[in-house]
Amino acid sequence: MKNIIHIGYPKTATTSMQKKLFPNLEGWKYLDSSLDPSGKINIAKTFGNKNILLSNERVLGIKYYYYPNQRILNESVQQLNGEKILMVSIRSQISILKSIFSFYYGFFKKKGYKDINKMVKQEISEDGITKVKKWLNYKNTIEEIYQQVGFDRVKIIKYEDLRFNRNKFYDDISSLTGTQVEKVRNIMNSSVNYNVQPKKDGKHTKPSSVYKYMSFFKSRYLSKMKPLGAYPFGDTVKRALSFFNKELTMTDKSISIINAAYENPNRKLFEKYDLEDPSRYPIA
Repeated sequence: MKNIIHIGYPKTATTSMQKKLFPNLEGWKYLDSSLDPSGKINIAKTFGNKNILLSNERVLGIKYYYYPNQRILNESVQQLNGEKILMVSIRSQISILKSIFSFYYGFFKKKGYKDINKMVKQEISEDGITKVKKWLNYKNTIEEIYQQVGFDRVKIIKYEDLRFNRNKFYDDISSLTGTQVEKVRNIMNSSVNYNVQPKKDGKHTKPSSVYKYMSFFKSRYLSKMKPLGAYPFGDTVKRALSFFNKELTMTDKSISIINAAYENPNRKLFEKYDLEDPSRYPIA
């Protein structure tokens, strides 16, 4: 039996994979544990000859908890019999910081971050707070993680491949799961779009009060995980609400801070795992 545990990072198309891709892979039993606030994965029984696929980005930390939860990962791995593979999805630190700020703006606002450049200075710079900075050091985090299953059992998926090099993404998922490439392509090209980011013209934005009130209403009275675009006229409403959002822009100083923090770890990670196309990552 083969087991894949997808542990994030969050904001790396995890919702699309959890809602669209994983449940539709033939020969796999997908256990949706992503909504468990603790992040704990419980395996209650076996599922015949089917392989088991788990996905829970809370293992790597989400929203308020920016650190990998080794205890939860240990418990999840120990519950599974057979071959175990850890799937880690990553995203350029520049891009993921924009996404985190945009999506969790209310959280950062409570900490005084009304501007993304202030957040970068406080969290990522040498003199800044280290929790988020350490969390986004993919090399160090993954080195801690593969101790659970071994170096060769950790598979890295890049968010940028799904965005800009889909054939590579399809090939990676096909190789990992044994699913035909064409099947993976058909699943991911289905009509439902799970992109819940507040964007304008494809660019990250800081949500306006109108957008946040609508998001709260949807989460409270409709469905927290169902995208707004899945409702009648949802895409039209989303575009109208996005009109009030302000585009997020990083200064050259912020970008240089991020490069200084991650260019060397990123290079070493890409070399160690023989990853292709590092051009969209902060690697000098």
